[in-house]
Amino acid sequence: MYESGSGNYITTLKNYPNTSGNTNIDVSRILNDRLSYDEYWKITGSIAPVESVKTFDLRFGEEYGTSVSSSRTTYTGSSSNYLQVFPGNVYKNEGSFNFNTSSFDGPGNPYLTNDPAAQTEELFPDGDYAYLVNSTDYHTVTIFEDTSGTPASIQIRGSKLENGINTVVNTLTIPLTPPVGAFNTIGVGPQNLSDYTGSWANYIANGDINVIYSLNDPGGFVMYINDKWDGVPAKIFPSNWYAPKTFKQCSDEYTRFAFINQYGFWDYYNVYNPLRRVTNVNRSLYERPFVRYEDSQALYDISDRGNKQYKTEYTDQYEITTDFIDKPTGDWLTELFDSPSVYIQKNGQFIPVNILNTTVDWNMNENRQKLFQYTIQFKYANDRITR
Repeated sequence: MYESGSGNYITTLKNYPNTSGNTNIDVSRILNDRLSYDEYWKITGSIAPVESVKTFDLRFGEEYGTSVSSSRTTYTGSSSNYLQVFPGNVYKNEGSFNFNTSSFDGPGNPYLTNDPAAQTEELFPDGDYAYLVNSTDYHTVTIFEDTSGTPASIQIRGSKLENGINTVVNTLTIPLTPPVGAFNTIGVGPQNLSDYTGSWANYIANGDINVIYSLNDPGGFVMYINDKWDGVPAKIFPSNWYAPKTFKQCSDEYTRFAFINQYGFWDYYNVYNPLRRVTNVNRSLYERPFVRYEDSQALYDISDRGNKQYKTEYTDQYEITTDFIDKPTGDWLTELFDSPSVYIQKNGQFIPVNILNTTVDWNMNENRQKLFQYTIQFKYANDRITR
């Protein structure tokens, strides 16, 4: 087993043949150790993942002996077998050892996310689901580019939605990193696009652009900028384009999560509700006499300290409750609780946090439970300084 494009030897795995004369070896754990996550939150334009997508050269051989006491003969195999991998989850009950790329490589949705805001195969999204962001939010989408006619670029359109009337302002064409069919991470958030071009920075800052959506076929998404939008939905274009499930949040207070999703790439979610904090304080004390007998005279002083606190440790735990969400959004949001890496965007920076929830309730039947809420519990990965 080698890293493709280099002579770096990784390891050799051995296993006994089964009754059919074959052997099966699970290489996922070995390869997963060679992967990590690309922190491309602030990317402008498009970039190919480097740490989260790699190609390995797997070479197969056999080792045998003519008798129990004979020496072993090793045939290492000379042909290369290239395998491209990324840190996604494959469930045993889905019917395959490998991730099914057929829905991404060819007609289908190319976005590597289960967020219903990017789960449409239409050129223009129907608007039933949309990303809700603020004007300073970073946002990326990672795609496995369709190879059946989609150009090697993504078009992003910005428009102004005000009083229920939509006006197209500008369209950007963002080239994708070659080759065709490769993984691409694209900066499509308001702040990413503001950093990408000065004209969009002015449009977004002034509120001239408050809706962002993609034009590529297949696959698409809609993004509403909460702090620049009046909350009035509209029939836009084409005739079936609405925003019935996206509502403007009245509060300016929100918490933005960035987390690695089921495919191994970044998803984002804003919670426009108050954040609650509980601080656990651990105090270390030592006990000293109230009267200092080592002095020449043991004087009484009411201000003398008997127990002295010499160290204080703080552990802050936070929780926030989502708005009412439906089953598709709830099913996708469970990936936040499963995520191996979660951050919070704060003042333009991404701060690592650890999710503390130990159980997650699923909405299994919309007929009886149409809407529900999640309470997200977390703590910062780095505690406050001890005093």
